[in-house]
Amino acid sequence: MPCDKSANADPKKEFFIDVITMDIDYPDCILDLIDNSVDAYTRSEIDDPQIRVTFGEDSLEIYDNCGGISEHDLLNTVFRFGGHVAHDSTDTLGIYGVGLKRAIFKIGNAFEFETYDGVNHNIVYENDLSEWKTRDDDEDGKWRFKVRAGAELDQETHGFSELRITKLKDSYKKMVTLDAKIIEEISIKYVLFMNRGLSFWVDNLKIEPLFNFEVLSNEYLQPSVKLLEKDGLKVKIVCTYNPRESLRSEREEGRYGWNVFCNDRLILLSNTTKETGWGELGNIAFHQLYYPFCGYVFINSHDVRKLPVKTTKNGLVTSDNTYKFILNEMWNQATPVLKYLRTSRLMDEETLIKDAEKSANEKVLQDSKLARSNADQKSIFSMNEKASFKAPDMKPKRKELTKIQYSRPTVQVDKVKRKLGAESNKKVGELTFDLFYDEECDDA
Repeated sequence: MPCDKSANADPKKEFFIDVITMDIDYPDCILDLIDNSVDAYTRSEIDDPQIRVTFGEDSLEIYDNCGGISEHDLLNTVFRFGGHVAHDSTDTLGIYGVGLKRAIFKIGNAFEFETYDGVNHNIVYENDLSEWKTRDDDEDGKWRFKVRAGAELDQETHGFSELRITKLKDSYKKMVTLDAKIIEEISIKYVLFMNRGLSFWVDNLKIEPLFNFEVLSNEYLQPSVKLLEKDGLKVKIVCTYNPRESLRSEREEGRYGWNVFCNDRLILLSNTTKETGWGELGNIAFHQLYYPFCGYVFINSHDVRKLPVKTTKNGLVTSDNTYKFILNEMWNQATPVLKYLRTSRLMDEETLIKDAEKSANEKVLQDSKLARSNADQKSIFSMNEKASFKAPDMKPKRKELTKIQYSRPTVQVDKVKRKLGAESNKKVGELTFDLFYDEECDDA
């Protein structure tokens, strides 16, 4: 029989906070805080947008001049666990409204969050988070932080936000190389935003982007471009090859493998693992032959919850059905490039030109130079029309050939064939010979 009794299911502050901070590292916490400033940037139109991170002896400060937060959002949404400020016209990074609070509790025991939106200047603060976690809730059951009005500012002051975390945890203080780690992560994760003009600073050091988004494109070499929409997501896939990666001794990050972005934040950098389909579902496994391959994938949505990205934003949810659909399209675009690399076996420019001169093949010489011309660098963001991959024929005149025949166990041959993505036993022999020759023989 129904009755007027009920069982209390309210969460305990301390337990809830301990759970959400348990499995996240300090660098990811700081990146979550930076994401909030990046979201403010995407919603603003200002000159010289900046995000500054300052590591103090007993403080961490993150400042941005990207417009501030409205008083309504500050008091009702920003500090709610699970509160997400919705903006239908922008693609933001915050997912579940947890990152700001989780980072504060993970890093220190006190904080001040100061923001000015051009009208209201407020400071949300708490001086003892350890005590706050054990404090009884207010009478209405809500969890609250203190708020005070900020000083009156000049009307010309542009909107800003600044978070100051103090009384740092001992475990945080022991992270002696944390600043260097954050510098590296910023140059990677926010590379697209930096290329668009958002500047990042760590302890007054301006961070440079890891790479730009220009690729070779001309009448001889044309990247493939695929645009599609699926379940509220807009996706752009660009695939090409980078000739300079063919024999580079040290690989240039962002210039090979798959580079995957979600709402413009880099999630996977130069990925050559199963996460982007290598060696999965009949796709070829990655091999050094494919270092010149380069793919860029941009997945965007106004509803950040639809993105196939983990809550820590350092990987993709590979079981997501929409991502599986995108992955299939990625490999549809990659296949012609990878096939070209297998059949043409790109050589470095010096060798290619030398062979072309020896064979008097002027077209090879011309194509190789044009395909590598810096004047033909184009931004992939200017490529907004569907296009198929096209590349020059860079095979020099056939030299005198000697036939080689040998036998090996079928199981071993099949395994090598899968690794190389070779379509025949003959191709296995050719590729393995070529790989050995490139590694061990002097062609001088």
